[in-house]
Amino acid sequence: MNKDRTTLTVLIITAFLLGTLTQCTTNSKKDKEETLKEAIAANTSNLEDDAVTKQIKADIEELNAELPQSAGEGITIKKVEIEGDRTIKMTTSLNNKAEKAFRQTAKGRKEEITRQIKRAPSLRQFRKNKVTFIYSYVDSNDELIESVRVTPKDYE
Repeated sequence: MNKDRTTLTVLIITAFLLGTLTQCTTNSKKDKEETLKEAIAANTSNLEDDAVTKQIKADIEELNAELPQSAGEGITIKKVEIEGDRTIKMTTSLNNKAEKAFRQTAKGRKEEITRQIKRAPSLRQFRKNKVTFIYSYVDSNDELIESVRVTPKDYE
């Protein structure tokens, strides 16, 4: 059960109100109405993006309240953060033994992470909202070992 929760936690981790109404600069009433409709549609989309971002931030805050958390022998999930536009970054620390094993299994890592993202029901909402996932692995001195980026293009 704890392993399932840890796996779920790892998978879970592991936008934005930018638009404003554009000015109507055309001469005809029809053109002005069409421009206004487009601006409203763009603004509605941005409001949806803002809601998505707020939900992602809330999910990350909830998850971070439980971190750091062991994800196996010598493996610790340290933190999860949102970076830029719909990007979730998970930082995992590996002790020397785990780092050695990690380096020996480098082949196919991105593909395996991508498969997990595709299959995990708990990540459905993130997939739907086209979130990019970054999995960063650091050593016991917080030096970057490897970073794996999985974009919506990878998992769609």
